[in-house]
Amino acid sequence: ERWRLAGAGLLAGWAVLTDYSGAVAAGLLGLFALARQMKNKSFWPAFKNSLWFLAGATGPVVLLLAYQWYCFGNPWLPVQYHMPKEWYQGYPSERGFGWPLPAALWGLLFHPLYGLLVFAPFLALALYHPVMIWRRKNRVPGQVALFSGIFFVAFWVFFACVHYTLRHQWQEGVRYMV
Repeated sequence: ERWRLAGAGLLAGWAVLTDYSGAVAAGLLGLFALARQMKNKSFWPAFKNSLWFLAGATGPVVLLLAYQWYCFGNPWLPVQYHMPKEWYQGYPSERGFGWPLPAALWGLLFHPLYGLLVFAPFLALALYHPVMIWRRKNRVPGQVALFSGIFFVAFWVFFACVHYTLRHQWQEGVRYMV
């Protein structure tokens, strides 16, 4: 179990290393690992065992921070902070990130060029899961289904906060949402 948690942490850390949006995934997966541990243990033993997830994620995250420190002189600020402000002119925020934009929330799901439900309409079947629970025919454990829903909403809102989504998402496709 410890090696599985450490491996999951390593993959979550790798997600952070490859893109800052991985921080959303890593944080949620870490909380999910803790919740799964608490199913069979009290809080403190579950927390201690979940630290294996954190240990696995540490290497890639430290590598990212070291890289940014070497390249930009600051390990904590994302690359967008060091880009010229002129690049973000015309956006509602100074660095291209702020409160979720309604147009982005709608577009990430339904825009004809990059909307998730336009390109993968079968994912809408996930909305039928509450009916499956009501009929007692669900095959996905409730805790896993709840986590999946929270995971999806967290990413959806996070990417709606990326203001340059509206101008550049058409060339990136459904990469963010997938």
